[in-house]
Amino acid sequence: MTLLTSTNYIDSIKAHIDNVKLLSKYTSLLSPSPALLKDYCFSVCKRSDLTIGDRDILKTFLKSKSSDVEDILSALQKLDIDKFKPVQNFLNGKTIAPKNQTIVEIIALFYDFEPRPLGKYLGNANKVNREDLHEVVDREEEKVIVEEKEDRLETVNVPTGISSVVEESKVSGSKQNNSLKKKLIVGISSLVALIGGGYGVTKVAYFSDSDQCIVWEEDKYIPCDCAEGMTAYEQDKGNMPVRYNESLLKGFKRINVDCNTTFFKDNKPKVWFVKTGADQHEYFSSPGDGTHPTLNKTVKPVSQYHLNKYIYPNCP
Repeated sequence: MTLLTSTNYIDSIKAHIDNVKLLSKYTSLLSPSPALLKDYCFSVCKRSDLTIGDRDILKTFLKSKSSDVEDILSALQKLDIDKFKPVQNFLNGKTIAPKNQTIVEIIALFYDFEPRPLGKYLGNANKVNREDLHEVVDREEEKVIVEEKEDRLETVNVPTGISSVVEESKVSGSKQNNSLKKKLIVGISSLVALIGGGYGVTKVAYFSDSDQCIVWEEDKYIPCDCAEGMTAYEQDKGNMPVRYNESLLKGFKRINVDCNTTFFKDNKPKVWFVKTGADQHEYFSSPGDGTHPTLNKTVKPVSQYHLNKYIYPNCP
């Protein structure tokens, strides 16, 4: 059985950085100073594709009073550049693993590492074969294609590390009553046997007695009972449920696009996509939490380049 920990998360981030650090988007981070890192953080905060999770990372790191972009920028403006020294030390190799998890998360955000944060990394379990287990770090970014002249990249990501779980915790018995199921914090998981050998990964989600869940079904999230959703997932009868999120439930849907679709408003994207195959994409009404609900790939905003290459050539 392969049990992943926060150490694996850091190792996967390092492997990702090694793969992308020479891309023009990240070269300013090759010899970072605290002042440079603060400036870079400003550029990250102003990105239009920040997810809820990204803003939470920034809120925690910057000690902002809220996850609103204005509050985050205000907190960053007041922040002493010394706050970025642990980030500098990690990127320069002076420290192997930051002791503060918020440092790890801000580095993951700076380099667009997915899946982030740690909870998502450990919670997105995938069925992988034995070859994946040994080669996943080397294949962390399998194919990078230039999407725009301004260094916009459309990346087909192989999930970094093995997006799996640290431990198995399962409520015994198939007919436990609800009060027992929801006592304290219950971990519901399943063991997936890997093809061709004695390797395995576990799938787990931690829900407290107050948690509600949603689950992806066809083209949108729908509400579900956490325990029932996990049971269906364990039996390969559904997708893994996630904690209730109003924004995902009401604002994140798979959509069809055509020549009449409004892709931008006030120069900002209104449609996001994930590449699913050769010249094949799925389109969404918002970036959601930044990750495709079942494929574990990054959701990206459409660009004019993308439209000119994949959409408009099919228009009459």
